[in-house]
Amino acid sequence: MTVYPGLDAEPRRIIHGGGRLWLADKNSLDRSQGHRLAGLKSALVFLFQSIIVGLAVAFVVVLVRPELMPGVTGEHRPASYAGAVDRSSASVANIYTKRLVQDSDSGAAQARFRVETSFASAVIIDPDGFLVTNYHVVATAAEIRVQLSDGRITEPAIVGVDAETDLALLKVDLGTLPAIRLGRSENLRIGDVVLAIGNPYGLTTSVTQGIVSATGRGL
Repeated sequence: MTVYPGLDAEPRRIIHGGGRLWLADKNSLDRSQGHRLAGLKSALVFLFQSIIVGLAVAFVVVLVRPELMPGVTGEHRPASYAGAVDRSSASVANIYTKRLVQDSDSGAAQARFRVETSFASAVIIDPDGFLVTNYHVVATAAEIRVQLSDGRITEPAIVGVDAETDLALLKVDLGTLPAIRLGRSENLRIGDVVLAIGNPYGLTTSVTQGIVSATGRGL
């Protein structure tokens, strides 16, 4: 085998028999790998710069033209239930009850009682003054008062109760009242948004939101 050495920066040629093989020296391989790494680094830098510029442009566009962003404004803006609350809140009444509760902590020989006050809600279902509330609200009440959304207060008459479904029907004589618009339970679907308007802890016209988690369940 005859070797013809070249310069350090140039490839060496090895001749063996009738074949020829060209081998690159170590410096040439290092330079080639360096060029590839530099090219990869440049590509990554360009990619990151493009992403950052794109996000910045998108932010400016949404800031200047928010209507171009679906779900922010226009027909696709987030839903508000203020209209439903305005139409329904006048049909919601507050219930105030008082009941005598025996004081179990009393060590006296004679039983002692205290007055317990509770707050609840009712809904007007008929313009003639019929309201529906829960049976447990009025079951043992010694005194019941109804306060309408316009501030008028009266004592209702208990028309009927159903302990099994926990419902009670009350009647007040305050003229024509704003009755709630009733829906149909068969049209209710799982996942529908529902609102609860009531009087928890004496806080009038409090509104909470939820969804229908199930239908057709027995009580």
